[in-house]
Amino acid sequence: MTAGIAPLTARPAWKALEAHYEKVRDIHLRALFEHDPKRGERLTAEGAGLYLDYSKNRITDETLDLLLQLAEESGLRERIDAMFGGKKINITENRAVLHVALRAPRGTSIVVDGTDFVEATRDLDPAETLFIVSSKTFTTLETMTNAQSAREWSLKGLGGDVKAVAKHFVAVSTNAEKVSEFGIDTANMFGFWDWVGGRYSMDAAIGLSTMVAIGPEAFRAMLDGFHQVDEHFRTAPFERNLPVLMGLLSVWYADFFGAQTEALAFGKTPEQVKAEGTPDWLVPHRVFEGNRPSNTILADRLTPETLGKLVALYEHSVFTQGAVWSIDSFDQWGVELGKVLAQRIIPELESPAEPELGHDSSTNNLIRRYRMRKDAVR
Repeated sequence: MTAGIAPLTARPAWKALEAHYEKVRDIHLRALFEHDPKRGERLTAEGAGLYLDYSKNRITDETLDLLLQLAEESGLRERIDAMFGGKKINITENRAVLHVALRAPRGTSIVVDGTDFVEATRDLDPAETLFIVSSKTFTTLETMTNAQSAREWSLKGLGGDVKAVAKHFVAVSTNAEKVSEFGIDTANMFGFWDWVGGRYSMDAAIGLSTMVAIGPEAFRAMLDGFHQVDEHFRTAPFERNLPVLMGLLSVWYADFFGAQTEALAFGKTPEQVKAEGTPDWLVPHRVFEGNRPSNTILADRLTPETLGKLVALYEHSVFTQGAVWSIDSFDQWGVELGKVLAQRIIPELESPAEPELGHDSSTNNLIRRYRMRKDAVR
């Protein structure tokens, strides 16, 4: 991913973390807080109007130092600069990743089930209803399934006139051909750029339906929230950088532990449970070991701006993990493969005739069982 970066397990910080993990793996959060009364005040960070308390994590100061060293050895700073600088860091598609540009102020540089659709359209007049179909590729199964339901509902209510689709549907997509095939006039297609990943596009034209619902001022406030965290991520030192800290903690747990509240963090010992007058026979069922790590994020109020901040916080946390693991966080091929596999299986589930199956034995058996049970309950 970044030239000159050693493989993950060959980085000095990684090797040090492996040895360090053996020393701290059995330390309980309760002991960490007892040993350091100021822990809850020290292990915090603040930026872009958000306050992060990460003290309820199974880490020591040494853990944090080693994780920050790992971030440096992984080229995270260079990766951040490359993304904000418009470099083509999406290597599998040879594209830049510039969703952060969409939320900068001007002048600066899934439901397939039809139940929700039925409820949403129950009291609507087809003649006065506009649908916004948002899909970058216009092939996403759950989106297009609901879009087809909307199309059928409209045609039924408008006398079956297919020309009505062009008048009552607009699209947010990059695939003009598929949009046209659906029946939507491409003049009513809101496009966006190939450097905006589908998973990062709620602040692009994909967010049109959100803007319609909450209004342009609230949507702009959400974009401002995104931008504040973008700038914090881009400029804050790693030891005070909220997305970096959260991403590194995720790496720590995923790679070393294999893997919230006061009860989750500290639990209750058998002695504490007995002291509450619990009968001996019930004690084993009332003991909770705790030691479950958690983060707490505070904001002054819940607003569209805060929502933008929170989404960006987790976006950049994932980016941090990808940089450490040398993974392309913006890769689309795996997503597209999932769509291809689903398109193969769905006809086999719905075919009136017995299909010829060519999957692994587990998938074949599940398809046969589904078909058998579907026929039985009809």
